[in-house]
Formats: sequence, C-alpha cells, structure tokens
Amino acid sequence: MKKITLATAVTTLALVLGLAGLAVAASDTASHDVQLGIPEIALIRVVDTSAISFTLTAPATPGDKPVEPSADTSKRLQYTSILPTGGGTRSVTAAVDSAVPSGLTLKLTAGAPGGWGNSGTSDGEINLSTTAQSIISGIGSCFTGIGGSSGSQLTYDLDIDDSNFEDLTESTTTLTVTFTLTEAS
Repeated sequence: MKKITLATAVTTLALVLGLAGLAVAASDTASHDVQLGIPEIALIRVVDTSAISFTLTAPATPGDKPVEPSADTSKRLQYTSILPTGGGTRSVTAAVDSAVPSGLTLKLTAGAPGGWGNSGTSDGEINLSTTAQSIISGIGSCFTGIGGSSGSQLTYDLDIDDSNFEDLTESTTTLTVTFTLTEAS
C-alpha cells in the first residue's frame, strides 16, 4: 500500500480546487448573437384624399376678370424613408394625369416638412403638369409623423392664365395628382 505524504495531499488538493475554480470561472458567462435588420423603406400618403373643387365665379362687374377661387390648404403629405446602403437622397415629385385646361394654371406648394431625421426641404411653388416635378428634395432617413398637423402642408392655387384667356371654355375637368417618393440617388 502506498503512503500519501502530507505534501502530496496538499498539492493534490490545491490542484483539484484550482481546476474546480477554473471550471466555475469558465462557466459564469454565456453569449449569443443578435442580428439587427434595417430594411430600405419608401412610403408616402396624402392625408385626406377627398377631392378638392375649384370653380371660377363670374365677376360682379361686366368687363372685369372672373374671380379665382381661394387657395386650398386642406391636404398634408406624410412619408417614411430609410435610405439604402450607399445613401443618397430622395425627392417627392408631383404630376397630374392629364393636362390642366389651357387658360388656367394649377399651382402646388409643399410646405416645410416636419418630423424626425432628414425630412428634406420644400422646392417652392410649381405649376402642375403631366411631367413629374420635385416639390420636396434632399430627403434622407426620416419619418414625418402621422398626426393631423404632421408632414408637409400642401397648398393648391388655381389661377387664370391671362396670356391664354381666349382658350377658356365652359367645362369641368377632373385631374388626379400623383405624388412619388423617388428612389435614392
């Protein structure tokens, strides 16, 4: 039978306790990966899609110009944008589906967009036509909010084009205005 000396026992005990401590120390943490996905987003809407109606009225005095209707500010444009990898900026464009009757000019102004992130800047007043024109530019990753006063206020104004007044005839024309949140460029 083998005799265990005190030195051998203490060394063995220290080794066992040391390895046990390592085992405990090695198992006091755990980990896993978390994947974060951010998709490209380009969404737009008009708040209150009801029709706007503009009608010229006869002047009070014969020989005077017909009275133009008051501007309409009842619509707001709201959007959400997350840019694709590589960045760039987006724009909002506006166009009508058919020509504005000759003798009239339908103007549109997008107010300063509000919200969070880089919601862009207004490009000022445009004359609506069948060619898409930028009304808000420099849009980055942003959201305008969804409340009744959030986003960009749209102002429509119908003016008589004096230089083409002779083209005016009695009629009713319905135009559809289309807004596009463009691809990043």
